[in-house]
Amino acid sequence: MRRLTVFVQGILAFGVGIMMLVSCLMAAAHGGLSVEVAQSVGLLALFLGLLLIIERRTTGRWHRWSRR
Repeated sequence: MRRLTVFVQGILAFGVGIMMLVSCLMAAAHGGLSVEVAQSVGLLALFLGLLLIIERRTTGRWHRWSRR
């Protein structure tokens, strides 16, 4: 189960990186924010939320470096 969780986290982290790149490129191409950029930022937030939830479920903490 741990290997599957790490794999899913890797895929989501890769998706976050791709979405950040796409957001920056679209913002530069449009000269500012547009609907597409807002949608890609929303997907980025969704990916980050999924990463946090998976981390919370596997370790019991919100991130690995938390002391709580």
